[in-house]
Amino acid sequence: MDLRELCAKLPCRQVRGSGPPLPYVNGDVVTIYEGESFAVTGTPKGDELADLRFAAPDEKGPVIKLTFEIHEGHSFLMLSNGFDRMVKYSAQMVVGDDPRPQATSTCPIIPLGGAFERWAQPLKVIFLARFHFLNPAGGFVCD
Repeated sequence: MDLRELCAKLPCRQVRGSGPPLPYVNGDVVTIYEGESFAVTGTPKGDELADLRFAAPDEKGPVIKLTFEIHEGHSFLMLSNGFDRMVKYSAQMVVGDDPRPQATSTCPIIPLGGAFERWAQPLKVIFLARFHFLNPAGGFVCD
């Protein structure tokens, strides 16, 4: 399926004013660019956050709000968790002129709270995937 077909079915946005529109969420991958702020949601199925999707501003039920900003050359990803369970995810980032995504560590997002990630360089884009719930008895581990 090409991007036009995909964007006919999923919420998309124009990035940097050129090229085709790109989806916020495609499968279980959320893509966020500098300056964006939006929310995603899904359906809890056991420890998995299934059916991940873009959340409209009037979404009923819990959402995860994401905001990606760059200040003084540092990248910041702020996350707000509307679920009553601890959420964990994996992330990759694109740095500089290298188009290949690089894995990065992430920390859990506390229930009904927030978290933020910081990198010492400006990032082009961040890909978030594998959103799932953690058992609080397992502790708070960033990896």
